[in-house]
Amino acid sequence: YVEVLYKKLPAEFRIILRGVPVKELSLKTHMKYTKKMTYSPRLQEDPDSPCQGYTLVPITIGFAKEAKMGSGTSINGVWVYHNNRLIKHHWEVLNTNWSTGRGVVGMVDADNFLTPTHDKQDFEHTGGYSKLEAYLKRNIRLYYNEKSHLIGYAKTPKIKSTETPPP
Repeated sequence: YVEVLYKKLPAEFRIILRGVPVKELSLKTHMKYTKKMTYSPRLQEDPDSPCQGYTLVPITIGFAKEAKMGSGTSINGVWVYHNNRLIKHHWEVLNTNWSTGRGVVGMVDADNFLTPTHDKQDFEHTGGYSKLEAYLKRNIRLYYNEKSHLIGYAKTPKIKSTETPPP
């Protein structure tokens, strides 16, 4: 956990456990078939918000390198960083009791978009948090349906639009 606590360690910062320096670990190097996306939420006109209007939130998703058909790997979830610090790890935005989303991991940089709780273990559950969760659910499903055959799963049918026709 300490290896991924910070996305990038500052030059003058070191973590030492039992006399051994901890090497930083980039989650992106443990993903295959990655896809980079940019989420641009519309921020409310809140005077206390650090950012007004629109912001760009970089998101990277991919399969865990250990993920392949028959491996029994249940690694999945999203790591969410805020100002270079890991706040939420293995956030399961999809219920993986079904196979959809199994093995998909992701990384989100939520700087100036979400507000961490006082203990830095979660984010405040606001409308922006819910919208990000819905965006991740939709895009992880789409990514899985496009790429799951690359790691040995059967190609899944395309997701139908959830829009209802006008009355």
